[in-house]
Amino acid sequence: MSLYTLAFREDEDRSFVFGPNERLDVAAELMATIGSFDGDAVIVLPAGFVSAPSTGFRDDWADGLASVSRSAGVGLVFGIDVEEAERWGLTRCPRSFAYACHRGRGLLWDASPSERSSTLGERTVALGGLRATVLFGRELFGARAAPAVEAARPDLVLVLGHGGPTKRWLPGFAAIDELAPTLVVHQALELRRPVTLPAPRGWRPTVTKGAVRIVCYRREPDGAAARVVGH
Repeated sequence: MSLYTLAFREDEDRSFVFGPNERLDVAAELMATIGSFDGDAVIVLPAGFVSAPSTGFRDDWADGLASVSRSAGVGLVFGIDVEEAERWGLTRCPRSFAYACHRGRGLLWDASPSERSSTLGERTVALGGLRATVLFGRELFGARAAPAVEAARPDLVLVLGHGGPTKRWLPGFAAIDELAPTLVVHQALELRRPVTLPAPRGWRPTVTKGAVRIVCYRREPDGAAARVVGH
C-alpha cells in the first residue's frame, strides 16, 4: 500500500501558475502514471485542491476525477471548494467539500465540515485494504473529532487542509495522532511560522521537487515512525 500527495509550488514561486483545469489535468496524469505500476495506491489531494465557480462545476469535476480513478485503478481522496457568489450575490468564504473513491466507486461524496459526531462517524472509508477516516483541518480544533476517530478505529486519519499546520494545530493533531497514525495534506501556501509534523507512524516518505511537489508514503515493515518537512 502506498499513499501519494501533491502540492503546487505556485504560491512560493509566482512564475508557476496553475488554474483549475491545469490542476485537474495534473491529478489525472498522476493517477494514470501511478496506476500503471502501483495498483494498491491511494492519491490524497488537499482541501480546496480546485475551486469551482458553482456546484455544477464541482459535481462535474468530482465525477471526472472519479472516472479517472476508475480507469487508473487507484484510490482517491480529494477536496473541492465552491465559490457561491451566484447564489448569494456577494463575496463570501468558499464552502469546502471532501470526496473519496476507490477505483471509481464513490465512498464519501460532497462531505462538508461538521461539528456533529454522527456526521464524523460516517467519514471512515475502505480504500482497498486501508481503512481511513477523512477530516478537514478545521475539525482538529473541535471536540468531536477525537471521539469519532476513537470509535472508528481506522488504520489512518487523513486530514485535508488548505494551508499547512502552525502551532495552533499541535494540540488537536496530537489528540488524533495518539488514536491513529495521522497524515495532514495541504496546499503549498505561504504561512508565518509553519511547523513540521511527523509523517504517519509506520509510513516512510519520499519527496520529489519541482513545480509540483509529490510525496510518496510507503508502509514500513518494522512500523517505525518517520518525519517529513512540511515546506
